[in-house]
Amino acid sequence: MTRATRWFLRSPVAANLLMVTLVAGGIAAILNLTVRAFPEIASSAVTVTVAYPGASPTEVAEAILTPIEEELEGLEGLRKLSGSATAGTGTVRAELTRGAALDEVRDDIETAIARITTFPAPTEVITRNGARIVTVEADVDSAVTTGGAETAWVQRTVVPELEADLPGVTVTAGGKQEEAGRFGPALALNFGLALLAIHAILTLAFGSFTRPLIVLGAIPFGFVGAVFGHWLLGLDLTLLSMFGVVGLAGVIVNDALLIVDYVIEREAGGADRSPRRRSIAPAR
Repeated sequence: MTRATRWFLRSPVAANLLMVTLVAGGIAAILNLTVRAFPEIASSAVTVTVAYPGASPTEVAEAILTPIEEELEGLEGLRKLSGSATAGTGTVRAELTRGAALDEVRDDIETAIARITTFPAPTEVITRNGARIVTVEADVDSAVTTGGAETAWVQRTVVPELEADLPGVTVTAGGKQEEAGRFGPALALNFGLALLAIHAILTLAFGSFTRPLIVLGAIPFGFVGAVFGHWLLGLDLTLLSMFGVVGLAGVIVNDALLIVDYVIEREAGGADRSPRRRSIAPAR
């Protein structure tokens, strides 16, 4: 048992004040924290991908890669161009020179790509279950907003108008938002099942249904602390952060288990649970 743990056990008022402060800080932090599906990773390259459904790699190289590379050749801030062609898709990777501003170079690349008027029209209509599919892709400026926020706005404002104007249209989110929507609920379900399993094991160990709840009750404070730490360091709360919180829950359970076991041993040894009585008894 560490000194800090002993001090908290002997000073319940200070422990409660610290708990309230931590919870208040966590609540304030989560209200001002940016939530993303995945973290933004700084890159020193810009990738341009153009779809050409139904085309062979050779056709993609001639109709897609060559015009893009010719247009980007000599563009300021670019160090190297490399392209790859597959069936139906062409990709050009533009590596930046050291010190080049990513946003400025990306804007220049977008302007250059927009000047190309020789891209072929699609030769293939994509369908699923007999229904035609149209894919709309977009990137967001991470310094201004997030993909989740813009997807929510589209679902809330644009999609109802489309469904009203075009009966039978179905709109679904893809990409990172689709992955987050799939992994998030699965993570929550598995985490809940893990908590039930932990409660069952601790119930057998303690011989009580209520004492394991004391151990599990410490887990939310770990989440609040993690949120507060993200806000303090200026980090975004992402799906990877939640993986860390799940791992943190295991550490919290171990520490709380030691504290509860220590209290049980003290009670079994005849220790008085009231700090006030312990302080008054010697005065008598």
